Amino acid sequence: MKNEIVAVGRICLDPPTTTARPTPTSLVLETSRRLGAGSRVQLNLSSLPSFSLFPGQVIGVKGVNASGAYLAVKEILLPQRLPCPDITSADLLTRGMRMIVASGPWGTETGGWEGFDEICRVAQSEQPDVLLLVRLIRII
Repeated sequence: MKNEIVAVGRICLDPPTTTARPTPTSLVLETSRRLGAGSRVQLNLSSLPSFSLFPGQVIGVKGVNASGAYLAVKEILLPQRLPCPDITSADLLTRGMRMIVASGPWGTETGGWEGFDEICRVAQSEQPDVLLLVRLIRII
């Protein structure tokens, strides 16, 4: 039996589609460009009693990749949640809520992420209560 590994990446659909709902057989894990060259591996989630995943979600998985064709997932590892802000509703009513809304796509044609980096710099300096990032999807 092969050794268990831990892999981190984002959930994608294979084949990519904007209309179909995700199914257990359509989910792949896409690695980062830096650490995994952006490669994708099919996820076999059949050994999990239940799961809730969505395209774009960043997760870790623990499992076995015996054949290289798919990763047999034994456990899904989710990022630790951030602590709730220490603010009361009275404070929000007094000073108001600070929100930044930004719309992607974030990458450039040359593969850079300058736009996303700038949004992160602004959010870090402004410290909004809410940062909402949306991505426009064109349906042709």
